[in-house]
Amino acid sequence: MTRRAGLYDRLSLAKLTDTATDDAQSRQQERSRAFATAKGWEVVEVFSDVDRSAYRAPGQKAPPRREQFERALAAVEAGEIDALVFFKLDRLCRDHGDFERVLATCERHGAVLASVMEPIDTSTPAGEMSARMLVGFARLESQTIGLRVAAQREQTASRGLPNPGGWRPFGYRYVPKTDQAPARYEIVPEEAAVVIEAARRLLAGESLNSIARDFHRRGIRAANGSSAFYTRRLRRILVNPTIAGLRAYKGEVVRDATWPPILDRGTWEAVRAILNDPKRGRGGHPLRWPFSRLVVCGCPGCTPPNHPERAHKGECGVPMLPKGTRGRMAYACDPTKPGFKGCGRISIDAGHLETIVLKMIAARDWRHLAAALREQVAAGNGSGSGELAEQLAADEEQLRQVAIQYGLRQLSGPEWQAIRETLVPRIEAAHRQLQQRLTLPREAIDGSSSILEAWEKWTVEQKRAVLRALFHRIVVGPATRPGRGPDPDRLAPPYGPVWKV
Repeated sequence: MTRRAGLYDRLSLAKLTDTATDDAQSRQQERSRAFATAKGWEVVEVFSDVDRSAYRAPGQKAPPRREQFERALAAVEAGEIDALVFFKLDRLCRDHGDFERVLATCERHGAVLASVMEPIDTSTPAGEMSARMLVGFARLESQTIGLRVAAQREQTASRGLPNPGGWRPFGYRYVPKTDQAPARYEIVPEEAAVVIEAARRLLAGESLNSIARDFHRRGIRAANGSSAFYTRRLRRILVNPTIAGLRAYKGEVVRDATWPPILDRGTWEAVRAILNDPKRGRGGHPLRWPFSRLVVCGCPGCTPPNHPERAHKGECGVPMLPKGTRGRMAYACDPTKPGFKGCGRISIDAGHLETIVLKMIAARDWRHLAAALREQVAAGNGSGSGELAEQLAADEEQLRQVAIQYGLRQLSGPEWQAIRETLVPRIEAAHRQLQQRLTLPREAIDGSSSILEAWEKWTVEQKRAVLRALFHRIVVGPATRPGRGPDPDRLAPPYGPVWKV
């Protein structure tokens, strides 16, 4: 009986050149074709999976999907082939689940499995048992290789060296090791400029989505040169420790890397803190409204139960939160909000508040205000942030070291817990401070245009940053007149803004 044979070959990793990849494929195919010819079978189709692993790692529910492998099974199901020939069993499958699928499909349609290198004959019980044993050995080999690779990667990480192979990180190119130097990353200047620009714009208050759309519109491509920018990809680039000259292993920073940073540690920590904020992007987040938690209720004579210390000031003093009423937004003293319980007697239209405050700012000397803001930026972004970032790095390293000591039983449980209770709050506080580092739009610090001209150009985050830089708080008093228009007297003494500058 002349069988119609399909040949299957697989490469776990593509070779360094297309020619080498083609040669590796052709070696498997030539041997398989010669085997089929010797059997008197007609080769009708070839199935090739390139750069596809067949190993199911521990914890994975299913082996990796292989398109050509699935096509070969579909061809058996459709009766297009009745023999599947492969060079070696571990090229066909390295997982019992895959083998059971192949075996069941072939048995159901009377097809045979044939290996060039192993005596596999699934038509007999002994041959089937041999095949199952070979699959088990193939999986054991994959697991052993996995352990060796993991040990090598951990050693590489502990030395601060880059991983050989794999996708290169955006902003760098991989330079293999030589006799004179170890493997390393070199900065790609044009890509590094993109990273620096994205970080600057994010810290200035622009949304990640807006930056990604701009990069896409400008034709900036990903590290592989073919994929366009999108928001998730940009986020992965900016939170990657690689761009800060840090070496990570399994998601944890383990040491300083051997390659130069694109962003300094303080800037990267501030960017990462913004992007890892769990509240970022939610509709009710205070940053959606520039005056949120900056305006406070000035209801005279109110003393909320949870704010008795306000009694002597003659004001409620509870932060007012944004609230939608009949399609209009207002800031209101909410008597029901957990943690913000107030009198519930004061609210002000969001548009009216913005109009009044902008006029009050415009009445001041804007160049004087801009100079004061520049001083704040210098104080916020100067050596203090660098020292804070260095302290954060030292605390994280100390926490990692004591965790290792605890794992080696060099520290008792109570000792480990005591050290952890000291370091963790300090680390979290440093992250928060870096996140809140003052960042202002350019127009706010160079005094080139008035706030009335620049306000509409700014994002909500930028507006909020400017307001936070100008005011400690803004006290809103009760309405003084009927009507729907702005009421400037609500922000007149004894109420109104408490200026920082």
